[in-house]
Amino acid sequence: MHVISTMSAIADHLLAFLICVFLSVVIGLGISYALLRKYFSGLFYVQISFVFNTAIILFGWWLGIVSLVRVVHYFFYEIFTVIGVYWVYRWILQDKAVLCQGLRNLKGKVLPVLVVVYEAVLCGIVIKCVVGANGASRIAYMEGPWFSFFRPVMSILDPLSCLYMIRLFDQGKRVIPFTILGLLILSCVLSGSKASFLFSILFSLFLYQDLKGARLAMSRSFKGVLIVLLFLSTAVTLSRLNVSASDMAARFVETGESTIEVYYSYNPNAAAANVSTFAKIHRGVAKILGDRSAADPDTQFGFALNTIEYGVNTFTGPNAQIASYMMCNYKGSENLIGVVSIIGYLVTVMLFYRVVIRKRMEHGVGISLLPFLVTSLYTFPQDYNHGMSSVTAICIFSAVILWVSLAIRVCGGERILYDRV
Repeated sequence: MHVISTMSAIADHLLAFLICVFLSVVIGLGISYALLRKYFSGLFYVQISFVFNTAIILFGWWLGIVSLVRVVHYFFYEIFTVIGVYWVYRWILQDKAVLCQGLRNLKGKVLPVLVVVYEAVLCGIVIKCVVGANGASRIAYMEGPWFSFFRPVMSILDPLSCLYMIRLFDQGKRVIPFTILGLLILSCVLSGSKASFLFSILFSLFLYQDLKGARLAMSRSFKGVLIVLLFLSTAVTLSRLNVSASDMAARFVETGESTIEVYYSYNPNAAAANVSTFAKIHRGVAKILGDRSAADPDTQFGFALNTIEYGVNTFTGPNAQIASYMMCNYKGSENLIGVVSIIGYLVTVMLFYRVVIRKRMEHGVGISLLPFLVTSLYTFPQDYNHGMSSVTAICIFSAVILWVSLAIRVCGGERILYDRV
């Protein structure tokens, strides 16, 4: 099996792997600084995934396992996508003043109640579908038809909850943000997630500081208490899962799992053998149109790779890392489809920001959708399918906003509803 043999090779050639990691860090930080003029930003997860995936590729090339042609293929897609994502993020930050005003508009009693209730509902879902399912996969329930209706709400409120929590801490609030933090940690612990809440909070922290243009207005003592609380919660979570330091080190290496399974494979197209071209571009739409290859969960990219690697679909597995996804799905001139789909995603994000988010800052609607959009941006290079799900959500949000706008006009004017409230 590729993953196990690769990790054994890393143990035998540790110095070579560390050199590959160092080169990957230099490349990753260089791209970030060239485009954003900072080494760490709200897209720091892009840097993390880039480093570990690139290190795996360089290491494979060093050992002669990955051919030069595949190395070139990887760097083309990875750097093309990363530069595109960074460029869109920088373009969004040009409206920093408008976005900061939008953050200041997040006031009132409805939003904090909504966020707290959402986190409580999420805890309830985890308790029923994971804790109460006798050891079932923590993500298997997401394949259920009912979850398709919950996913768009989750895609908005997950990142919004974290950003709003950071905003409240910055304002000196305590009760509501600690309640949100407690429920967030609890749902992660109960789901069996390896402290994913820490990444969510760090992402929100960096995004908030990018928007604000300054660090949080918090005392050193309180900041220290918060940091200790977060890392203590992480330690408790890992301890509960019986995860050791070596397990975490292995997990970080396996961030490049799909990269290993595809680029190190003798037959990189095996996982996509039974998937239609339309399902490769957008699985969700293909499923709605009755495409059998899209309706079968065993053909989903990560699950298919997992089945090939371990012999069974355990409903866990690698994400659709962008370069690996393209290597697996497209050959020769078909790569044009992959390039167009990446560009299409980036253009969709830009249009949604310009037409929907930026124009609706006054009542907090726009800024509420911004965390969703940035989360989609930083996840896309590591998971192509997440990006396509975001495109679906963008279409739904746009349709709802358009319908509400038309309804307001039909009711007798743009301000009539506001005047009557």
